[in-house]
Amino acid sequence: MIEKLLQYDTELFLFLNNLGSSTWDNFWLIITNKWYFGSFLGLVLLYLFYKKFGWKTVLFLMLIVALMITFTDQMTNFFKRSYARPRPCGEAGLIDYIRFIAVRCGKKS
Repeated sequence: MIEKLLQYDTELFLFLNNLGSSTWDNFWLIITNKWYFGSFLGLVLLYLFYKKFGWKTVLFLMLIVALMITFTDQMTNFFKRSYARPRPCGEAGLIDYIRFIAVRCGKKS
C-alpha cells in the first residue's frame, strides 16, 4: 500500500515538475521567495488594514500572524524531523528527469 502511494507521489512530482518552462522560471522563483513576494504582499496588506481598521487592530493582527507563523514553522520542523523523508531532487534515480531551477536542494521534506 505505502509503496503504491510513494509511486503515485513520485509520478505526480515528475508530472508537475515538467510542466514548467524556462519562460516562467524567474517569475516562479520570485513568487516562491518568502522575502521578495512575502514582504511586498505583507506591506500592501498592512497598509490596507491600517487604512480600514487603524493601528490598534493592525498591531493585534500582526501579533496573531506572528504566533501563527511560529506555530506552523515549529510543527513543520517537528514533522520533517519525525518522518525524515528525502526530497525528490535528492533521489539518484530521478535526477535525469527533474528540471532544476533553484540553486539548492534540501535534505528532508
